[in-house]
Amino acid sequence: ADVDPVLAEVGVATLAQLDNRVAGHLCAVAAATLLLALALLERRRLEGTLRDTAGLLELRNAELRTLVDELAAARDQAEAGSRAKSQFLANTSHEIRTPVHGVLGMADLLLQTDLGAAQQRLAATLQSSAQALLELIDDVLDLSRIEAGRLELASVALDPRQVAEEA
Repeated sequence: ADVDPVLAEVGVATLAQLDNRVAGHLCAVAAATLLLALALLERRRLEGTLRDTAGLLELRNAELRTLVDELAAARDQAEAGSRAKSQFLANTSHEIRTPVHGVLGMADLLLQTDLGAAQQRLAATLQSSAQALLELIDDVLDLSRIEAGRLELASVALDPRQVAEEA
């Protein structure tokens, strides 16, 4: 049997063989097209998920920026309040020191006069109470200096036995 030269050129002997070969190629093309379509759909789905996630991240970042701004404002307000408190304590303590020094001076002068035993005890109590008040005021002033970063330490002699006996 003579083979048609066109069929021979594509490597088949009959039209049926050609049909089978073409059908096989068409199936392969159809399968590749289907896989490509599925890959495209998956890509679009992932791009949508990515857009959604990016939008959520932008929203969260905006919320965090707002929170950081609010916290900074609260910190500034707290620091301003602390400075105002320290200034108030320093001013008030200085104002109280002057009359306490006057009470201490008057108690010292009173103790140098002729007093009875009961009066002597009362004047000594007045003097020690005024001295304790002055020490408390000095502690408040030290606290306000610490908060303001202006505390200066001084070296003083200390007798631990005397401190223990006075406590």
